[in-house]
Amino acid sequence: MFRFLKRRRAIKTYVFRLSRELLDRFGQKTYYSMDNVNRVFQGGKYDKTYISYAYALFCSRTEFEDYFTQLKVNCTYDGLREFASKKYFNSVIDFNASDIARFAKDIGASYYEKDPKGLDAPSPGET
Repeated sequence: MFRFLKRRRAIKTYVFRLSRELLDRFGQKTYYSMDNVNRVFQGGKYDKTYISYAYALFCSRTEFEDYFTQLKVNCTYDGLREFASKKYFNSVIDFNASDIARFAKDIGASYYEKDPKGLDAPSPGET
């Protein structure tokens, strides 16, 4: 149960914070590279335990599958995206990094406002 909650919290942080940081650092893109994601993670502000979810959310299917096929890890692009999409995108898994950034800025701002754990989203009208 604790692991499930920790994973949900990490994904929430990726959707609302990581999306903004990627946008600020690398500009608006349909997909970011794994290197872009790794550079942001190097700052130490994000839980690396669930970085595969960040790759699935913000990177292209091709880059994700090329990387994880080599590792022979039992995770799939659609499987990881599905977990996040149930909470934030009405189970739609056909989204990209720009969609996440738009959600986090527009729709997400009112949804996320203030988290009791201290994870803040921008206030409506804040950029």
